[in-house]
Amino acid sequence: MLELVWCTLWDIELILVTPDWLKYIQSNPKCDRCNEPLAHLIHMYWSCPQLQRFWPSVFDMLSTVLQIPLQPCPLLAIFGVSETLQCTGRNGDIIAFTTLLARRRLLLSWKSPKPPSFSAWLSDVMFFFKLRKK
Repeated sequence: MLELVWCTLWDIELILVTPDWLKYIQSNPKCDRCNEPLAHLIHMYWSCPQLQRFWPSVFDMLSTVLQIPLQPCPLLAIFGVSETLQCTGRNGDIIAFTTLLARRRLLLSWKSPKPPSFSAWLSDVMFFFKLRKK
C-alpha cells in the first residue's frame, strides 16, 4: 500500500507545480505561505506551519461527527486512507470525501499567502452533502 501511495504522490507532483519543482525552472522555490526554502508536495499539503490550525480542525470535526478518535495523519489527510485506522463503509467514505474537499480547498489557495480556512472547508462539506441528500 505504501508503494502505491508514493507512486500516486509522484504522479501528483508531476501534475501540480510545487515550488520545489519550480527550482528547475526558477531560482526561488519558496513556499508562498511560510517562505520555507524547499516547498515540496508534502510541505504544501501537510507540513507547512501555516496549516497547523487547518488540519487539526478538520480532524477534530470528523472525530466529533463520526464519534471515532481521529488523530491528524498525513496519509489520511493527503490520500484519504490510513494503515492504522480501519474505517470501512460509510465512515470510510465520509473520511475520504471530506479530506478530498480539504485538499481541494488547499489547491484553491495554492499560491495564496493565507492558508485555507476551516469555515470555507466546512461550507464545502455542507454544500456537497446537501447535493448528495437530494
